[in-house]
Amino acid sequence: VSQYVGQVGEKTTVKATFDHSAWFETHVGWMTNTMYIHTFKDADGNVIIWKTSKGLGMMNLQDGDTVEITGTVKEHSEYKDEKQTALIRCKITKA
Repeated sequence: VSQYVGQVGEKTTVKATFDHSAWFETHVGWMTNTMYIHTFKDADGNVIIWKTSKGLGMMNLQDGDTVEITGTVKEHSEYKDEKQTALIRCKITKA
């Protein structure tokens, strides 16, 4: 069962496995922007997400790859009755 990681506003580093990425396009006026939601799980099964305009294509991540994520906890929320921690301003490195 997923629990929250860290405290809102604090910087944290988590070792996790890459679960998947999803993307959608947003439209503001005449501009189109692609938004990605990258999902990870730590060793305790906690869900960590990163919503960003950056894709992870250059990292060539595959589902199940282990990474280290450093970022600031933006919020704690629930999606489909599962607790998740949203990070912002992330740096991801392969572990």
